[in-house]
Amino acid sequence: MTAADDAAARAAMEHARPWTPLSQLIGAKLPLEQILRTVGGFNRREGLFTLSCVAADLANTSGGILGKEARAWTHDLLVQRAGSPNALEDAVSRAVARLGKGTAIAHGHVLFVLQHLLLTLGSDEGRRPDDGQLAFLMLALNDYLPSWSEETPALSATEATLASMFFATIFNESSDDPLRFLMRLVGIVGGNISGGPISADEWRAIQAEAFGCSFEEYVEQFLVPVFMLSRSWTSKEPPVLAPSAWTRGMRRPCTRGGFRKQRCPTRLLRGNR
Repeated sequence: MTAADDAAARAAMEHARPWTPLSQLIGAKLPLEQILRTVGGFNRREGLFTLSCVAADLANTSGGILGKEARAWTHDLLVQRAGSPNALEDAVSRAVARLGKGTAIAHGHVLFVLQHLLLTLGSDEGRRPDDGQLAFLMLALNDYLPSWSEETPALSATEATLASMFFATIFNESSDDPLRFLMRLVGIVGGNISGGPISADEWRAIQAEAFGCSFEEYVEQFLVPVFMLSRSWTSKEPPVLAPSAWTRGMRRPCTRGGFRKQRCPTRLLRGNR
């Protein structure tokens, strides 16, 4: 590893922080069945709205998962239960008060899981979850992440590796989150055009003319792979792409069209490197 590589790795690790699980504070996990039962009593709309606010603060305010907004949603709420007649609340509150500033409770992955639990287990008739309860559930769920997931045996080794890479990148908490930008672009350009000035058939024709296929297919077969490769390009290591390796065996013209229609200078694809 060169000195430049070492410096780049150290810079990337500045954004890496371990999250705090409940077992670290009190020496035991909250049983998963209890977590699911608690979430099942919540109003899904109210819970999702609150978690969306938390996610917005984590993604858009200074400090990210370690910022004052993140702590306001977690640490600051949990420490208020010191002296509670409930022994668990009291123990957690006192333990959280002893945590340093470099600790995280709320982060993208646990928000993702808690939102899905609310969608699947919550109801429209449930009670509104207290903000402190959601903070406690994030703390409890941290004990089950990232291992609490079902493997998909149908995926090949390559597909599983790519899925893991994309899944991890979704929760990138740095100020530079290119995947979020890409997914936003896909959602806007490939989204629903109802109510717009053109019909759905006209929109499909435009995509076929521009990309040789639908925009979603173009993104999957060409744009995303090139985009992910571009993250490793630097001024000292310019991109080298072999179109034949990409187009071989393709049943649709997306990839072939991508190379044929690409007019963007490679210096723009590299980003600020």
